[in-house]
Amino acid sequence: MHHFYKNNIVAGGKLKLIFKVIFLTIYFTSFFQIKTSRSSHLEGGEMTYTSVDSIRYVFTLTYYSNCSNLNLPDTNIITITNECGWSTYTPSIYLISSPTQLTVTCATDSSACDFGPYIGMQKYVYQSDTVNLWNRCTKWIISAITGERLNFINTLTPALSYNIGIYCMINNSTGAGNNSPTFISHPSLFYCVNQPLIIQSGVKDIDGDVITYSLMQPRSGINMNDTLSYISGYSYTQPLNCIAPMVFDSLTGNLYGTPISNDLSIYAVLVSEYRNGLLIGQIERDATLLVDNCNNIYPDLTGFNGLPSEELTIQANQQNYFQIYSTDPNSADQTMIEYDSSIAGMSFFFSRGQRDTAFFSWMPSFADTAQNPHCFTLKVKDDNCPYIGVSAKRFCLNVSTIVSIDNTAENEFEIFPNPVSDRLKISNQKLSDLVVEIYDIEGRKIMVKNLPANESEIDLSQLENGLYLISIRSKDSDRMYRKKIIKSN
Repeated sequence: MHHFYKNNIVAGGKLKLIFKVIFLTIYFTSFFQIKTSRSSHLEGGEMTYTSVDSIRYVFTLTYYSNCSNLNLPDTNIITITNECGWSTYTPSIYLISSPTQLTVTCATDSSACDFGPYIGMQKYVYQSDTVNLWNRCTKWIISAITGERLNFINTLTPALSYNIGIYCMINNSTGAGNNSPTFISHPSLFYCVNQPLIIQSGVKDIDGDVITYSLMQPRSGINMNDTLSYISGYSYTQPLNCIAPMVFDSLTGNLYGTPISNDLSIYAVLVSEYRNGLLIGQIERDATLLVDNCNNIYPDLTGFNGLPSEELTIQANQQNYFQIYSTDPNSADQTMIEYDSSIAGMSFFFSRGQRDTAFFSWMPSFADTAQNPHCFTLKVKDDNCPYIGVSAKRFCLNVSTIVSIDNTAENEFEIFPNPVSDRLKISNQKLSDLVVEIYDIEGRKIMVKNLPANESEIDLSQLENGLYLISIRSKDSDRMYRKKIIKSN
């Protein structure tokens, strides 16, 4: 990654652009240097909570900082307000461990966290004692405010005057406890000019609540109108200057775009959770976005099984296997894939070769056909020096109903009549013993019959009318035929 002051200014550029370049030059000349500055440079943060019961909660506040930061204090406070007339409360929140370093450089180069010459990132985690919210209320607002926001944000005006404000909300009016979602990974703060990016904000929720995402105006104070203002051409929905407008996915929290200019900006994502249609909580992530010229072309991921498509239809009630490959135009770089584990029950492992491959195995149930698509995100990073390259893609699986089934032995068997009233005939081209299994629409196995080669039909008269799946295979072969059948008197 190169310094901003190395960028070329187009001849005859406007005065505004010249001021912007000078402004960024002053900042980034110091920002990329060895850890000599003791000023505070927070890159963002988030706050989550866990429930003890319906009125008692423990709050966790995470700050992300560059390593030129003066160590943050051991104790902070959070401010709790509400819309139900209860008093404002300011409990303390305590640093629970030493700062954790985040990997942004390759193994052979040192970041500022290790007193090296390159940008380093770390996170600070605070936690409260058990906090009593006194009573039930539709909107408890919990805020953390600090004056440590990174200076010289070129997309805001005036950037130097802004604090950083982190927000979350609890609705405990129903009397039920709730654990907030938690973010799957820390924010990626560095991006490259003219390379596609995905800003990820995916979460997990242990309560199984319905999650939605939206972009929000970043905050600088405890009040809802204490928000940041963007200069012309930027906004909280378009925090970067991209070749086309940035696209936000409200189902995953991912923000997509291809930046075309060197920027230092801010974005914030709001994660809302619903239970039985009621909004019961919200958390926010606030993060800095740094876009610079890069000497590294980022790694990439193929679609399913090496093909272009990032969508795949798989079969319910059967073990499905697929793989996704990594690519990198830089032949010397080694790639490594990370999975966000967002699909419960899906097994995975990685090859960890020069070009890493992700292997997956999943046996979804017929109940999973009602929840399509099932999406997950893979992140791939390289070991380029000094700064590693990271990119990501979203992949989606559609679990098929029994209407559409891929058969490996379609030409070996034939069944009729269909619909069937009592006896189903099976034409067996291989003339071998068969194993016939019948499943109901919920995926339950309701009949198994061993069919000798000299038999050609099975009795279905005891089945209720409805839709079923028949599975047929030869005893001496793994080849299988599946088909939807309709039982009707």
